[in-house]
Amino acid sequence: MDKHQLPPRAEEAEQIILGSMFRDAGHIDELVSTLGEQELYFDRHQKIFRAILELHRDSKPTEMSAVAERLHAKGQIEDIGGYAYLVDLLDSAVTGVTVGYYAAIVRDKAMTRALIHVSEEILKDAQDEVEPAGQLVDAAERRILEIGERFAHAHHAKTFPELLIEAQNRADARKRKEITAGIPTGFADVDEALGGGLQESELSIIAARPSVGKTAFACNVARFAAMEAGVPTLFISLEQSALELTDRLICCQGRVDSYALRTGRQSKDDESRIMSATEELRRIPLYIEDRPALTPLRIAAMVRRYHRRQGVKLVLIDYLQLIEAEDRRENRVSQVDLISKRLKQIARELRVAVVACCQVNRAAEDGRDRRPRLHHLRESGGIEANADMVLILFRGKDDDDSTESPQRTLIGFDVAKNRNGPTGENLLVFEKRFMRFENYSKGLL
Repeated sequence: MDKHQLPPRAEEAEQIILGSMFRDAGHIDELVSTLGEQELYFDRHQKIFRAILELHRDSKPTEMSAVAERLHAKGQIEDIGGYAYLVDLLDSAVTGVTVGYYAAIVRDKAMTRALIHVSEEILKDAQDEVEPAGQLVDAAERRILEIGERFAHAHHAKTFPELLIEAQNRADARKRKEITAGIPTGFADVDEALGGGLQESELSIIAARPSVGKTAFACNVARFAAMEAGVPTLFISLEQSALELTDRLICCQGRVDSYALRTGRQSKDDESRIMSATEELRRIPLYIEDRPALTPLRIAAMVRRYHRRQGVKLVLIDYLQLIEAEDRRENRVSQVDLISKRLKQIARELRVAVVACCQVNRAAEDGRDRRPRLHHLRESGGIEANADMVLILFRGKDDDDSTESPQRTLIGFDVAKNRNGPTGENLLVFEKRFMRFENYSKGLL
């Protein structure tokens, strides 16, 4: 910005806000949740705003005379233009119009100033080449995202009667099947436990030891949600390439032997199935990102972009422990705790369902039944605390599993945590050569 050009500001709006706070203390509670002292541009307005909040915090009157006394006691009365300026502010108060309107104007100007300031810092860092280009880009993105988070529109709390009406309308709509209870996974027992499927604004964890099938399960969920339910879905893979996942999806959809596809030994029938599966998958709203070394901030930016442009409602991440920490000085337990917390924030902020695959630590194999439990989630108890649902996959056994084959095996799933529904165990069938899970029934094996 030109050094002679004044930053964006809204002097009249700031005056109206302060004058309104003098006239009606009820405006103070409305404003403090949406407007901070630092959002005001003029120094004298910041001092007045601070004095009002100090009085309000101490449960003292906040009319103009009380504010004048507080400013006088702090030696700031002349700094703000004297008593006459306070009278002018009182006269500027507007009745019949919500102060929230003027607060939004002030916040908009503050956000623009913050963008200008950060842009100037980014430009200077780039010109000075203080870091490699990749790190500069990551830092720039993080700074911009921090501004967005800081100035995010304040949540307007609904009254309880409003919430009751909304809850009743939603219950009626679900009963009439006008809306679904969640995003279906394709597995009846899983959906039943989750109250109709994966829920918006919730973080779900799919946990397992290596080679049990958590990536395949996540691919199955993504395929079903996008194809059968038409839900725009984003799959973020930090372990496998997008092409590898695409091969898995083709095998799953077309029931093609994955080993034959990988080695180029597919039969004529396989080739026909591949062509058919490719055509079916071509039309579904599924997006795959396979960038390595992603941080929570970069994942948040990616999800926001797909949410805005493609309307993504379901996000799957494979897997949580491969996400890079923002602060590498923290120990790994703290890092994973913060990462899982950020994933939950993304779910709530965008009202999308987030599903993250998670490794289970080796200690799970030391128990008598060699079964993973909640406390076996690798590297952090924070994952359990931040997740709304934790589904643990394990190698299952049926009363009569003699018909199991190496290619069709039982996989148990344990809904070990479910914030809004029941917990419990059940079975799925895993067709390993097709990378495909199926609902369990004795006749399927």
